[in-house]
Amino acid sequence: MGLDLLLGVALLLGVAETLADTAAVALLPAVVPRGELEQANGRLYTTQTVTNEFVGPPLGGGLFALAAAAPVLVIATCYGLAAALISLLRGHFQPTTRGPWSLRLLGAEIGAGVRWFWEHRLVHALGIKAAWEHGCWAATNAILVLLVQERLGLDAVGYGLLLSAGAVGGVLGGLSASWIIERLGAGSAAMLNLVIQAVAYAGIAVSTEPLVVALMLALQSYTGSIGGVVGVSFRQAIIPDQLMGRVSSAFRLYALGAMALGAAAGGLLARGFGLLAPYWLSALIMLVLSIALLPTVNNRAMAEARRAAQLREERDVAGSDQTVGSGLG
Repeated sequence: MGLDLLLGVALLLGVAETLADTAAVALLPAVVPRGELEQANGRLYTTQTVTNEFVGPPLGGGLFALAAAAPVLVIATCYGLAAALISLLRGHFQPTTRGPWSLRLLGAEIGAGVRWFWEHRLVHALGIKAAWEHGCWAATNAILVLLVQERLGLDAVGYGLLLSAGAVGGVLGGLSASWIIERLGAGSAAMLNLVIQAVAYAGIAVSTEPLVVALMLALQSYTGSIGGVVGVSFRQAIIPDQLMGRVSSAFRLYALGAMALGAAAGGLLARGFGLLAPYWLSALIMLVLSIALLPTVNNRAMAEARRAAQLREERDVAGSDQTVGSGLG
């Protein structure tokens, strides 16, 4: 009975986290001006990395040492505090064009979001990019502990330090993302992200020096954070409000679904061709992807998509004002 309850709670937490993450992506454009999305998302990435990688694990271990139930109670308190803080936000966060919701229309609404994601060439290309990135990360991360033990000769402490190096890179990437995007442009930053990841994967494959591997992991996380900020900020800027949650869910399905497939593929590749095979293949995939997506994902295309979305939003506002005016007349 205890295990059944634990599994049920884990399932509910997973569903709740999916809903919360999707809602957070849809909520941010209503809270932050469009010109500050990159900076806001960069700070969110930094906060998540710090809490998940640096604060959470040691705090959880310390609380567990005090009492087995202490980490769970603290997490429950944090969830309650987060809900209270979100409730303090003032504003209207429902899409203005959304009609009455009913369960009967759920399938049609989901279909509309998936179609928009599939038919928007640039957003779909970014979804493909995210899927391959997450899949390659999962494939290599699944065997990283074996690589650390057998190739680098490190123990558990060394493995933890390597993971910390990656976390540091993620923090720095989140902090500098808006600065990098402002100077290079969103499209160039996204493509450079792929090239640097290819270098990082190849660097890990050729090196037997722990410091070099640590640097490559940090570089990978650094550029991964920047790529993540580019993608989410762009989606928030161009997806219509009434479709934001559904399109973001379709995008996340690409990325997170690829992680499950990538982890399995990484294990099979390592068993069949050696521990370095997933890294070499990931490096090749990142390089090929950067070349294949360049005609679609570039500064000009992303700037034009943003301008088109802004014009659409201005027309919608103007149409809404005219409707109100005619009603008053």
